[in-house]
Amino acid sequence: MKEIKGGDIKAIRQYAQMSAEQLAKAAGVTVCTFMSWERGHTAPSINQLITLLRASGIDSETYLKQVFAAQRSTLFDFFKVVQFSRVKR
Repeated sequence: MKEIKGGDIKAIRQYAQMSAEQLAKAAGVTVCTFMSWERGHTAPSINQLITLLRASGIDSETYLKQVFAAQRSTLFDFFKVVQFSRVKR
């Protein structure tokens, strides 16, 4: 999966037409954390990214499909990135 860069976070914020403070609050993170993402010092987890997308009014499923399509990722790549637990039988 494509690594989320600071420019991606900034583009999401600009799309939402929100300040860093507004989007951080809507996404449930501190302004410091959000600014660290936007500057590219750190990156959100997949769960944080989905929350951020929802808070900005972007459909997370569509966004992630576009990211996968752009990268021609395989299902194997997806499972390498996303942490999941097996269903107990």
